[in-house]
Amino acid sequence: MEFKTKKPICTLPVTTAGQAPNVELDCADRLSALLGMPEGIKELILEEYADGEVEIASIEALMPGRGFGSLAMNQICAAADREKIDLMVIPAGEGKKVERLKRFYARFGFEEDGDVMRRIVDED
Repeated sequence: MEFKTKKPICTLPVTTAGQAPNVELDCADRLSALLGMPEGIKELILEEYADGEVEIASIEALMPGRGFGSLAMNQICAAADREKIDLMVIPAGEGKKVERLKRFYARFGFEEDGDVMRRIVDED
């Protein structure tokens, strides 16, 4: 499968003291602002990748194996769908760990593209 990327415009109206409305944020910052820290997650790092694509650079549950990672992924994917932001992840590790991570991300619509996995939002 060939993946295409687009550069979404990410603008978040901000009205806090000292900031003007409609401050432009990169897509990773916009998703972070919309999500906050999902329940049961110790660390979530979203980084701007190429052409507005957002990399899930790190996601770590407070208590692994209790479903908090899946819950957070559902929230991340739903927010990315609403905002029309493509996601990518680089499954890290070796052997069985990488295969387990690939299966995990595939459950949320990520598809392999070389060493990375991508989730491209439909234009519709």
